[in-house]
Amino acid sequence: MPQVPIKKGVAIIPQGTKIIENEAFSDCSRLTSIVIPDSVESIDNFAFSGCYGLTSVHITDIAAWCNIDFGVFSSNPLSIAKHLYLNGKEVKDLVIPNSVTSIGYSAFEGCSGLTSVTIPNSVTSIGSSAFERCSGLTSVTIPNSVTSIGRSAFRGCSGLTSVTIPNSVTSIGQGAFSGCSGLTSVTIPNSVTSIGEYAFYSCSGLTSVTIPNSVTSIARGAFEGCRSLTSIIIPDSVTGIRGDAFRDCYNLTSITLPEGVTSIVRVAFSDCRSLTSIIIPEGTTEHFKKILPKKLHKLLKEVEVKNRFDLSQVYDGPQYHCVLAGQSFGPVTISQFANMKRFGIVDGNTLVWKEGMANWAIASTVADLQILI
Repeated sequence: MPQVPIKKGVAIIPQGTKIIENEAFSDCSRLTSIVIPDSVESIDNFAFSGCYGLTSVHITDIAAWCNIDFGVFSSNPLSIAKHLYLNGKEVKDLVIPNSVTSIGYSAFEGCSGLTSVTIPNSVTSIGSSAFERCSGLTSVTIPNSVTSIGRSAFRGCSGLTSVTIPNSVTSIGQGAFSGCSGLTSVTIPNSVTSIGEYAFYSCSGLTSVTIPNSVTSIARGAFEGCRSLTSIIIPDSVTGIRGDAFRDCYNLTSITLPEGVTSIVRVAFSDCRSLTSIIIPEGTTEHFKKILPKKLHKLLKEVEVKNRFDLSQVYDGPQYHCVLAGQSFGPVTISQFANMKRFGIVDGNTLVWKEGMANWAIASTVADLQILI
């Protein structure tokens, strides 16, 4: 790429340029605005390193921007500028075009000016760090076409309050939602088989999470620092819980474990200082004493397991809130409700409510739940 002049803080990359090379604008303190044409296909490492005066990035085509191959280090000017302009207008409500099939690595990293993102059905993957540190982002629509959410994809999106992961997603990458401190609830669908390490690390506002019956292992640090969680139910499919999985969940009072768990790393529940009960199936105390730290043995509480059946066959569509000990808990899927019923946590007299219902109702009178009662 030929040398680009900077006039009054603005650099305009010539149309036809395909590569912005290594250190092209490195340590350019005069640069405040960059105009990037839709011909650019890649931006190399350190291209904008040290450009701390950069405040705006101007483009003409969102689809072309999504397809840029960004280098690993200081290549995306958005991570510094934080504000993206499309044809002269700042992008706040981002609509990804239908022509896009993948949102690339670091595509919108650091773009704190974004408030909402709509992703079309053409997209099958959300790349690593795609929306990392988009702190102004409050809502995101992920379509049923997406199968993978990459590493750190939404890391540090502190403005997100809820996220619905569609049934098409099979893997959630390492740290995908870490640091989303505003996130209060998340439902992980049965299609997900892999939740990456630290996927929900430090989601300090998270009050409820539904782990599906398709997950076999809770990864290291997956829910570490989720300090608003009060109870967690591990599904039947899980056989292992890795180190720090629920570390520093200060307000966690209850954990429900299935008998199929064969491995729990010693520090999985470290610093869960409010923990008062570990609910396990009847007749499994000796089994869990072998895999849990000795200091947790006194918290083991056996309950009779009722209505044993294959939860993977239960329809998971609606999500219900339940009244437990006088407080609302949820939302939970029907599979989750079934698991709670098996352990005697809920029954036919439990009050439930879902969006669209005028009032709370007794579970035994709700059509979705009658099969479980």
